[in-house]
Amino acid sequence: MAQVRPASAIDLPELLGWLKEERDETGEGFYCNKEVIETSFACGEGLCVVQNGRIVGFAVIQMFSEGGAVHIIESHPRARRQRIGSQLLQAAIEVLRSQGAHYVDVECTSPEGEALCRRHGFEDYADPRNQRRPFENPKLRIYLSEWRPPVRLPWA
Repeated sequence: MAQVRPASAIDLPELLGWLKEERDETGEGFYCNKEVIETSFACGEGLCVVQNGRIVGFAVIQMFSEGGAVHIIESHPRARRQRIGSQLLQAAIEVLRSQGAHYVDVECTSPEGEALCRRHGFEDYADPRNQRRPFENPKLRIYLSEWRPPVRLPWA
């Protein structure tokens, strides 16, 4: 059984190794976000899934004043289709909820990521201050409480 735990800098060599391998083999993955991952793990803004002593997935999360965000969810190429993404997303939501988040935002960079988030209750969200254009990645949000952002009047 896979276990989710907080990520740390100690996890980086193994994790970056398989991300680099994926990039070299397929040209895809999150190795291009290496610095973001390193910084997030150093700041305690990451989660790892460990299975049989190996890291098989990770997430980068961030808490803001009223809500949080899941910036990256990724599973090892050989561990896909094993519900690791679901496990990470649920754990990320719970961590952010425990930190006081009223909502969690995600920006979906792949159809698979969008489908994952929608299966877990995320819905379209358009920030009234920054409307999404059709060619941009979908932004989704899930509310964790009855709280909603204050309505901003257009003339205010």
